[in-house]
This record gives sequence, C-alpha cells and structure tokens, in this order.
Amino acid sequence: MGRLKLAALAALLIVVPVLLVGCGGAGREATSIDFWGPFGGGDGEAMQRLVDQFNRSQSEVKVRFLVIPWGDYYTKLRISIVAASAPDVAICHASKLAQLAETGNLEDLATLGAEEGLDWRDFSPVPLRAGQYRGRQYAVPLDTHAYVMYYNLDILRRAGVLPRDSDRLSFPRGKDSLLEYLRKIKEQCPEIFPFGAESKGAIPQFWIWYSLYNQFEQAPPYLGEERALFDNQYGLAALELMSQLNRENLWPYGISNSIDLFRNGKTAIMVEGVWALAQLDGQTSFDFRVVPFPRLFERQASWGDSHTLIVPVQKDRRRQMAAMKFIDWLTAHSAAWAGAGHIPARLSVVGSPEFRRLPFRAGYAAAADYVVPMPECADLTVVNDEISRDIGEMLNHGQPPAGVLSKMAEDVDRILQF
Repeated sequence: MGRLKLAALAALLIVVPVLLVGCGGAGREATSIDFWGPFGGGDGEAMQRLVDQFNRSQSEVKVRFLVIPWGDYYTKLRISIVAASAPDVAICHASKLAQLAETGNLEDLATLGAEEGLDWRDFSPVPLRAGQYRGRQYAVPLDTHAYVMYYNLDILRRAGVLPRDSDRLSFPRGKDSLLEYLRKIKEQCPEIFPFGAESKGAIPQFWIWYSLYNQFEQAPPYLGEERALFDNQYGLAALELMSQLNRENLWPYGISNSIDLFRNGKTAIMVEGVWALAQLDGQTSFDFRVVPFPRLFERQASWGDSHTLIVPVQKDRRRQMAAMKFIDWLTAHSAAWAGAGHIPARLSVVGSPEFRRLPFRAGYAAAADYVVPMPECADLTVVNDEISRDIGEMLNHGQPPAGVLSKMAEDVDRILQF
C-alpha cells in the first residue's frame, strides 16, 4: 500500500471516531422543559433559586421557570392543558387537582415515577393521597401548608396562662380550655386581642371552620357529589364556637391584618397558615412558638393544602421523563423550600439536619399528619368561597349560627346541582 493510501486510511480512522463522538454528543444534549408556577415574592425567588441549582447540578435537563400571577394562573393552566399547549411540568394545589384531572389530560404519574425510580415510600401519606384523583396518582406532593397556631409567650405568661418556666401551651379540656385562657388574657391584658385570625368573610374563615368540623370523629366529608353534607350537629358546633369567640369579643370583628397584629405584639394567640412564619421569624420583639392547630373537640385535625407537581399529557416521552427527573430532584431538595414555612412532603427531608436546623419548624412539622384532604370536587373553589362569605355574615353582622349553617348548605347545593 502506497504512502498516500496509508495517510488517507489513517485520516479516515481519526475522522470516524470523531464523527461517532459527535453523533453521541448530539444525543446527550440537554432536554429543555418548561415549568409553570403561581409564586410571587419570596416564594417565587426561592423556587427560582432551586431551579437554578438543579440546572447547575447536571447537564441532562434544563428547566425554564415561568411565574404566572396567582389570579390568572389556574385559568391559563387549564386552558393550556385542554389546548395541548401546556408546560412540561406545573405546580398544582392539591385542592385544584380535580378541576385539571377531569380534563383527562394529565399523566398518571405512577408509571412515570416507577420508570424514574421515584421512591413513593418517602412521601408523607396525607399529601401523597391528596395528589390522587379517582384512584390515580396525578400529582407528586412538594409540601404541606396547613393552618397552625402561633402564640406570644410574653403575653401568655403575663396573663398567667403559662408559668414563667414553660413554653408549651396545651388544651386539656379542648374548647373549654381555649375559652378559659382567652377570657383570662382579656381580663389581665385588656389592651391585647386574645385571639387573632382574619374575620372579614374571606377564605380564612372557611379554613378555621373546616378545621373544627373535621375534629369530630363521626363528621362526614363536608361535600357529597351533588349536595352539602355538613348541615349537622358537627357543622353547627364548629360555627357556634367561632360565634362565641366573636360575641365575647375574644376574636374581634373585621380583622384583615392578623399577621401584622401578631407581629406587633397586639395578639396573644393566632391561627394562620405556616406561610406567616416568613413574615415573623426574626421580625418580632417577643418570643413566640408555632404548633399544629390545637385539638378543641374530639381529635386533632386541620385544614391544609399542598403544592404538588403535575405532568400534562404530551407525545414527547423524553420531555416527560425529564420532567420526572426534575420532580424527583426538587422534592428531595425541598428543605430550602421550607424557608417559606412549608412542610416538605418527603419524610427524608423532614428528618434531615438541614430542615431541623430551621427555627420553629420542628414544633409544627407534625401538622402535615393532621390535615384532612379536600373532597374530589371540580367546584371546590367556588363552594369554599361561598361558605366563607356566609361565615363572614355571622362574624361581622351577628347572624345566628343555625341560620348561617342552613344558608351555607343551600348555597353549596345550588352550586353543586347547577
């Protein structure tokens, strides 16, 4: 073989591997996926940091995060899902899952999760169950955000509710203990609101009522397929306690800034969402504690919701698996997300030193176990808003609880039967 042929052959042997490597490299290009969420402010910044961290952590998947304002989010998300123009992965509150899953355009994540190697056993059972619709796992939970109780240690000690050497508030006689404590605070600290929660007829009133209603062992789910199921002794008892707090001026009318009142030392006990912690930690001049919503009736239970992650149906399997890889990573690194007060859904994260080092979180982490998931109802938002308005009439205009309960049931039946 001549020198020219040998040189040509050598050049070919060099070029072919380069071409093969080039072809293989093209197959390893990052898969870009779109991720939608309704987060603003601190939550939006925290999520963007996590997305950036994920993108730096590997080269296979690149996530583009788009924040859509809360007021437009679910309308745009539902339209995009129906129109087959949805993002690859999206945040969905567990309470909103039914209205998206009923379109038939969400992936059942049991199969995709198994293929990705997602460890379903590592998720807290309550938020995991809330991610199901008609027996299918359409969502992977990221967190639980529940209603919890905050209390000002300085005020409680000054009022004689707590000894000087104790920071643990308990209710051995349920609602009777609560009423006793609040009356004592009103007497000893007349300049203080004993109990603080929003009381202007907005959704927080529903969350409080729902928490109390579900503390009765025999209480049925509050909604059926086509009618309300809460027009009973349990629904009435929950309303009567709320009304009594209001009538005795232990819980004042018209509060719309409960977090500000508590932060400024004007409220002894507050029930609020875990998200309030982001506005309180390091911003008060007094010592306080955060614990799960108290047991005031037969069992411990509270309202709560979850940010979950959904994958809309699409034809590109590679993008779906990229979405599952991101979901697995995000839920496993959610200790940073807990900075906003949320309780991570993964048991390994709740038990991690990173989470336990965060102040206050260990005191209320168990709240995730007491949440009662919402019924599978596509009209849930409208129903709950209507109930909130009716309860607001009781709190702000003195309507009797029995009449308000009947009005709540009538309004809900009208919505569900429409």
